[in-house]
This record gives sequence, C-alpha cells and structure tokens, in this order.
Amino acid sequence: MYASDLGVDAIIIGTKDSKEADKVVYFLGEDNILRTGIAKSASRSFRRFINSLQPFSFVRIYYTKKSSFVLLRESNLKESFQFVREDPLLVGFGYLVCEVIQKLIRENDIHEGLFTITLNALYQLNSKNTNPLLILAIFIFKIMTIAGYSPSFEICDLCKRRLDKRWVWQLNPQRCVCAVHHLTGTMKWEWDEEILSFLRTLRIAKPDEIWHLGVSDKKLKSLFRNLCLWIEKVTEEELKSYRWLEKMESSKGKSGRVDWFYSLK
Repeated sequence: MYASDLGVDAIIIGTKDSKEADKVVYFLGEDNILRTGIAKSASRSFRRFINSLQPFSFVRIYYTKKSSFVLLRESNLKESFQFVREDPLLVGFGYLVCEVIQKLIRENDIHEGLFTITLNALYQLNSKNTNPLLILAIFIFKIMTIAGYSPSFEICDLCKRRLDKRWVWQLNPQRCVCAVHHLTGTMKWEWDEEILSFLRTLRIAKPDEIWHLGVSDKKLKSLFRNLCLWIEKVTEEELKSYRWLEKMESSKGKSGRVDWFYSLK
C-alpha cells in the first residue's frame, strides 16, 4: 500500500474481467457510495486480493483516486458469508441483493443508510434464522425508498382519501388506490391492512430497526413478486436473479425438493 491510499469497509457488488488479468470491481463503501474500481492483475494476485473480490463479500478495500478512475491497491476479506455460498438458493438471494443495488443506485451518489441495510441483509441471509423471502422483501422496499421510487402509501391517487383496509397497488400505470375504483391497465395487486401497515412502517423505519418486521407467510410470496416486478418496471430491465429464483421454484416438481422457498404458495 501507499501512504496516499484510502481505506474503506465495503461490500463487493460485482466484478467483470478486463484485459488479460485485470478486474473491474463495483463496491459499496461504508460511506454509502457505490464506486467502480480497477484491480490490476487481480486474476494473478494471490496476495493483494486473495478470495476477497467475490460478489457480496464484506471486505476492507484500499484504493487510490486517479484523474479518471479508482485504482484498487489491495483488499482483505472480513466476511465471506459462507452459509449463503453453501446453499444454491441463498446464493441466488445474495446475487439478488447485489443486482438490486447495481440497477437502482447511481455511482458516486451518497444514499444514507444504504451500506447498513445491504450489509445487514447479507448477515440476515447468512444466519438462516429468517425466511429469505422476507429479508429480500424488506431489503428491496427499503432500497426503493432510498432511491426515491416509493409512494407514500397514505392516500388514494384517484379520490385522495386515506388508504384503508382494502387497496390496490398498480404498476402499469404506477398508483395506489382504494379497492372500490375500477382500474384499467395491468400489473395490479389488491392488498389489505396488514400489508399497508407493513409498508408504511418499513418506509420510515431506521435501517437498524427493520428486521423484526414481518407479514403473513401466505402473503409473502405475492409481495416478494410484486416488489421484484416493481424494480423491473422502474428500470425497464429484467431482474435476472429473480428470474433465476423463479426457474428454481418451477423445477420443484422435477427435483421433489420442499423447503422454505418451494413450500410457499
């Protein structure tokens, strides 16, 4: 390292090969900024970057700011989230965390609470104590709020009355309305007071106060799908990790496997 190097705790969001042995690294720092850096000869280095550039790894990165790019000098692994990496489905959820960040967050912008929420989501997945669908539902909704896409979920967009026990969340066009209205368009879900209270609370809760929240298992899978399709609608891009998880679910009949993900109806 050099005396001028900057050090930051970070989460590896993604990498891609560049030239013969270099890597382009996308990392989210503890300062809540998403950056892109170049790791020179990373594919050959067994000392400077050993086992520390895999997506959703928690690392300590040392870098130097150049005139037009960030040069990564070294990174040290702090947490590999080994439990996540040992389960193919949890790997899918880990990649979903990273993909959501890449699609929604602009590089070099500061988003308060982004690092804490992302790191906590990975620790929650790694603990295996909470349904991963709930972890990702909380994470996705909070990131959408941070990125400025979340409606208030307070009043009907048509009649301006306060949303109550029966309401509809529509994505095409985007609006939240009382369930009594006849809606044209597509991509709409009717929800109840439980989901409304969950989203309102989650929207204003602090990053370290959200993981105790929950919803009924029978509603969770539909809510998770609703949130993933929301991202796809906003970004106009396919959420590949979500689509992979869908394929895994559709294969349950062939594999005969039943667990926390497949058994949700």
